[in-house]
Amino acid sequence: MLYVSTLFYSLLLLHTPQSTFKMEKTPVSRPPAAPTKNTFVYAFSEVAKWPVAYLWLSKTAVCAFAVHRYWAYVNMGGLFSTTCCLFLLLELDILLLVLIRNCTKNRAVKKQQLSLAHEVIAQNPGIDLEKWDSIARAMNDLLYRGRLWHTRQCFFNGANCYEHFRSHMYLPLVKSEGGDAERDPLLHSAARVYEKDLQAYWEAASNLNTSTAEKGEDLKLPKQVYWSKLTFIAKRALSWSNVVYCIYFFFYLGVAGGLSYAAFCYLLAYYGDIPVTMAKLRVEQRLTFMKTVMRQEPQDDTQEWESVTKTINGYFSDQKLWRNREFFFDEKDCHRMFDMITRSILSVKKSKSNTIFPELIPFARESRTVCGCSVEQQV
Repeated sequence: MLYVSTLFYSLLLLHTPQSTFKMEKTPVSRPPAAPTKNTFVYAFSEVAKWPVAYLWLSKTAVCAFAVHRYWAYVNMGGLFSTTCCLFLLLELDILLLVLIRNCTKNRAVKKQQLSLAHEVIAQNPGIDLEKWDSIARAMNDLLYRGRLWHTRQCFFNGANCYEHFRSHMYLPLVKSEGGDAERDPLLHSAARVYEKDLQAYWEAASNLNTSTAEKGEDLKLPKQVYWSKLTFIAKRALSWSNVVYCIYFFFYLGVAGGLSYAAFCYLLAYYGDIPVTMAKLRVEQRLTFMKTVMRQEPQDDTQEWESVTKTINGYFSDQKLWRNREFFFDEKDCHRMFDMITRSILSVKKSKSNTIFPELIPFARESRTVCGCSVEQQV
């Protein structure tokens, strides 16, 4: 019965139009991220202003009370087990509430996707997040005035708006192989404008600011500072928190436990740092990485790759992708990540529909060609 009521509420709230709820009366348009720069506080504030959340949490309270009284009636389980089950119910309901909110947001924006496409065509944002901030403000006002969203903060900032455009409009359009273009030419035009802006970004003189390039040239590679890669990875792996855990395991599990945890941290840093950081790279960061390599045409020249590595180390630090300017130990690590990035874009059966970065395919192919990779190595 509990699951039936939860499913009923989910379907009811998903199909309830936003116009049935009370809207904000503030007539002033604000920037997307004006109330707070913290995404968690923003999300909490949005949920707190969402009438659906109160209906959902009221249902949760009723269900929790019913479960508690039923278990008390049949003398089933103690206080601890009852409390654990109620907390589990609360966590599941909060998770479902988040999913419902995301689905509701996607449905609301989808109703105005032609307006979003029109804004993209008019402003040519490409991957410029400042221009996307302007688009996010326009869309926030449009969604609020159209009573499709309950506040003026549907999009947190321009980056959030850009990710929505790319995930819910551009990628489906590309993977449909032109099906949506015939149905709605405006979407196809927005996709072409976006791709042209990427091409302009790629052809620009430089996408790194002067300070980043100068700092990169002045840096020393970690291989010139540390005795070996072993000590470099050990310093990276044994942060103060990991040292505390290592001491804890040492005292409670013995020498074997402490050494096992230290070895686990080392292997995680050795094999995981580059793939994890690569997964966090945004479109413009991947594009800048490939362009930096292509501009210097390192081929197999060790010194040229060292220069590229210093620049990328500085760039990753400036972009907050790493805590310091010592991400790559040497030029081999940088070359390996470049190879991983370009292969992840190209090694997908030569089809745009099989990659999550279809807009980067021509740039990845060009950068690999300039760097001396043969056609066979690109796929």
